[in-house]
Amino acid sequence: MKSNTSINIKGLWKRYGISFMPYAKHAINCVRTGSPGKLFAHAHDDSPYALRDVNLEVHKGEMFGIIGPNGAGKSTLLKVLAGVTPVTKGTIEVCGRPFPMIELNAGIHRELTGRENVRLLGAIMGLSRREIEDKIGDMEKFCELGRWFDRPVRMYSSGMLARLGFTVA
Repeated sequence: MKSNTSINIKGLWKRYGISFMPYAKHAINCVRTGSPGKLFAHAHDDSPYALRDVNLEVHKGEMFGIIGPNGAGKSTLLKVLAGVTPVTKGTIEVCGRPFPMIELNAGIHRELTGRENVRLLGAIMGLSRREIEDKIGDMEKFCELGRWFDRPVRMYSSGMLARLGFTVA
């Protein structure tokens, strides 16, 4: 990977289509057939690909967004980048800590204040206390919550919650 590259994806393919026989259905089948059977999982050869031959290079300092219609593979790509789901084939090289916004408000705790959530999520992302405290003033300004930044998130409107979500991402 080049020294100025933070994400490099080459020939990425992701196939879902693993099917699992649910336990209850399995139990009924065992009773009907009189055989013990076992829970099974397999990938079908005709399962659709969520991602097909994706190639992407993102340079250090760049941010990028993914747009497209439902079912286009946006969330799948972010999950693969985050290491949440494995690739079917292809290579991914990531330098640094990717923080994909798979779900805008994932990790935000309703009983904590906006400030407390920023500190908690910063720690989860691997920032030191000093790094968090150095950035928290800018983050408070960016989210434009004013005095609400120090109130419990459960009191926020959906718009306020969205602004906090973008801030911590």
